[in-house]
Amino acid sequence: MLMSRIHITIIMSLLVNLSGIAQPVRYQTKLLEQLANRVNLHPNGTSIRNIYTEVGSFCGHPLVIATDSSGTITHLGMKLFGIQMDRTVLPRMQRTVFDFLERYTLDLLSQNEMTVEKKLHFDKVLFRKGKPENLLHIADSMLFSLSFHDKYYEVSWTDNGIPLVTIAFPAQYELLTGMPVAEIQKSVKEAIHNSRPRIIAKETPPHMELLDNGIYASKHEIYQIENISDATYYHKEGEDFLPIFNEEQKAYSLANLMLGLISEIDYRVYLEQSVYGMQSIHYIISLQEWLNFLAEQEMKVFCGLEEQREDGLMMLIVAQNKQLGYNHQLSIIIPDAFIKSHNVVLKGRLSAYIPIHNLKNLYSEYPSIKKN
Repeated sequence: MLMSRIHITIIMSLLVNLSGIAQPVRYQTKLLEQLANRVNLHPNGTSIRNIYTEVGSFCGHPLVIATDSSGTITHLGMKLFGIQMDRTVLPRMQRTVFDFLERYTLDLLSQNEMTVEKKLHFDKVLFRKGKPENLLHIADSMLFSLSFHDKYYEVSWTDNGIPLVTIAFPAQYELLTGMPVAEIQKSVKEAIHNSRPRIIAKETPPHMELLDNGIYASKHEIYQIENISDATYYHKEGEDFLPIFNEEQKAYSLANLMLGLISEIDYRVYLEQSVYGMQSIHYIISLQEWLNFLAEQEMKVFCGLEEQREDGLMMLIVAQNKQLGYNHQLSIIIPDAFIKSHNVVLKGRLSAYIPIHNLKNLYSEYPSIKKN
């Protein structure tokens, strides 16, 4: 018995000591790991607990790092914005741009001048006022402006009323996230499974159009062709408008389902996702996970009936994010029995992060102000 107690004590002591050893640092992207190595930054994975934290400096300018709830490093860059501001509550576009500017500044300033010039040209990033080294003089107290112009962003810092730096750069998701398309596409499955439950609004759309047979449609936008839209459909009971979900109006029911109105019902979805290199990966998600993923990415969602088939109805779902420059496109087959049976399995083919902007001639579209 005494020996057993000694063994237990030794094991417990070892566990306590091991718990204090720094765990290997995980990086969300390869670029972040490269940047950390380039500036000789070796953060301790067990000591980083805040969302955004100052950690060391580079060229005399403080660095900022961010982690997710698991401790994975999701951001590293030169500090250009106050860390007191909670970026997690900002719109996704603004949060992505802030992170991009800090990371891209570190990327530029940690390379030689010739590499920087080639990189700016390749990325179609234009300093309309100032030079990369001027970013070392940016303070988070300076006046900052951000504007979006269809295909590109323009940002500017002003010091005491005098413009210091103005940069134009494309609304291209690969550039903004620092991830090549192959890396982005392979992250989709995990992102869908880890998406947070969305907030579901039960409000009736303010503008309704009476169609036929007592069916009302919300005022809507179309995506390229008339039958691909973001319309939702209702029937009226007394003074209330209720989303349609019944056997008699399957097409309208499907639109409501795919646009997230029927949140109390879930289905399994077998996905075949196209990835870089003309390959595909297969996995199973739930429909509500997919809808949560789209909501978390702040996507504008359109859908429409493509085809009535022997094995069910085929719908096309296009989810668009103009500000970050990409679409997700999902072609999905829904078995005819989907109203009666919630155990049916939906089958879909997903193409994720499709670029939506032609950036070939972007330089000619930037405002014609002489570059300093």
